[in-house]
Amino acid sequence: MLISDVTDEEVEGCKNEIKRQENGKIHYLDFEDWYLSSPIYIVSFVKKQFDEFDNDSDGYINEQELEPLLKKIVSELLSENVVKEQLDTIGQVLFDDKHNKTDKASFIEWFKCSLYFEQATRRN
Repeated sequence: MLISDVTDEEVEGCKNEIKRQENGKIHYLDFEDWYLSSPIYIVSFVKKQFDEFDNDSDGYINEQELEPLLKKIVSELLSENVVKEQLDTIGQVLFDDKHNKTDKASFIEWFKCSLYFEQATRRN
């Protein structure tokens, strides 16, 4: 994902967030740590995973697709496991009684408000 119209202020803000070596330079691994915990990367990653786990390509994740989707996202971003009780609660929040599925926009909005997102953006 490329972002256009980035301001000098935004670039300076990013430079200030990234850990620097004693000589003031940014080491590649420090940049990588910063990037992998950036909200832009995380949302992009979650969108890509949503599309991959939407098995019937209908634009929705159903109950059967939710568990492997969340397990993949959480294991990749946080190196943690999702427990069954968490999945049940998340399903209750995301799915209504009528359809038992959620679209990408709703899933992304939920994820951005979740503890998973908060933990992923605070990894450094």
